[in-house]
Amino acid sequence: MKKVFLLSLLAALAACASILQGNRQHVSIRLEPDVAGNCTVAERYAPKQTVIVPGEADISRSYYPMDISCTTDHGALKGQAIVYSDVSGLGYTGAVAGLGVGAVVDAATSDAFDYPYQIVVKTGQITEIGKNSMNDNVEFDK
Repeated sequence: MKKVFLLSLLAALAACASILQGNRQHVSIRLEPDVAGNCTVAERYAPKQTVIVPGEADISRSYYPMDISCTTDHGALKGQAIVYSDVSGLGYTGAVAGLGVGAVVDAATSDAFDYPYQIVVKTGQITEIGKNSMNDNVEFDK
């Protein structure tokens, strides 16, 4: 009986991110300078959504970068951000607790990834947010 319980517990921990955080994430988006505007969030496998900023977007977790294009309310200033995801703490937990099985499950469902929670789009430029050595070889729009 103990073996069944321990195996069940291990299986539950194996996909920590999938179970505990799911495949959706809320992010806060604002413009710099701090003005009102509208942003279009484009994810690789999700429909585009428009967000009034400052505001929040409900996005899908993904390995792939997302593109955020913004315009101020009067249309005078525009900005763009390419936002990269990274492996979340629960993604690493699933890999360790499940002896690798959790990492496979969480990566396959994209639940192991997090985007930065605070996204600042700077007007007048294209900004890369969250890019690091672990995700700099991701091909966007392919």
